[in-house]
Amino acid sequence: WIFTRSYNAIGRATLSEITLTKGRKRRGTPKKFIKVKIKSRKPFYAFLHRDLAIIIRNPKFLITIILPVMISFIYVITVNIEIVTVISFLNREFFLNWIVLSIFSPFLSGLLVLGLMHLESSGEAITAGLPIVPRDQAKSKLFLMFIVLTSAIILPSLIYFNNQYFGAILANFIYTLPLAWLTLIVIFLLKIKFFGKKRKNKYVLEDYNPKYRIYKWVIIISVPYIIFFLLLSFFSFFFIFQEINTMIGFFWIVIIVGFTYFYILFNRLLPNYKR
Repeated sequence: WIFTRSYNAIGRATLSEITLTKGRKRRGTPKKFIKVKIKSRKPFYAFLHRDLAIIIRNPKFLITIILPVMISFIYVITVNIEIVTVISFLNREFFLNWIVLSIFSPFLSGLLVLGLMHLESSGEAITAGLPIVPRDQAKSKLFLMFIVLTSAIILPSLIYFNNQYFGAILANFIYTLPLAWLTLIVIFLLKIKFFGKKRKNKYVLEDYNPKYRIYKWVIIISVPYIIFFLLLSFFSFFFIFQEINTMIGFFWIVIIVGFTYFYILFNRLLPNYKR
């Protein structure tokens, strides 16, 4: 009898108020059936929706999206872009503007990759411990980065909207996009290569190997600049000798070969596993 009374007293003391309230409900209470509608999405849209939800909810990541656009506006105003009247790489102002705008793209790309890739390492990412395919994550991240980078490059051209040569100026900004996109892919894949190696032929988007962070980021940012200055040296040679057709052909060959190579590297780092 004493044991039973003591056991019941301990049980009442340890039960929560919600449990006690539920226990006091009268028997025979009708059950309510709640309809739950589950929406299924493809992995790309699911990860994109999750990333956007985290960015909107967390001011730190929201600033990551806004900051590249703001910095790009400040940069364009500071360097005082030349007013171009014709769309041609043989035009001195057009060529110089292209150099000035393109040399800033690795910085913007690095800023985006550093900020948005941190979504996977933060406590906001519930899926960090789930058996997910990193390739699906990477696709949504790259899509979001492409949109932000394109906006950061194109939107500052609106400063010259009232100029009578706005069309030529806008084209000058647009011509920097292919190299900027290639730069973004280079930095994105190098970041995965240096920080995401989990085991042999297995890479993830999280910072699995955070050692030597500063040295790795120096290499990651330096590679696009090395590619840019090599490309610029050939462009300068073609510009001096007025070889516009050769310059444009060489430019598109570099862009196509670059995208092809890094697409193959993307498939090697993040293979498409069969379901």
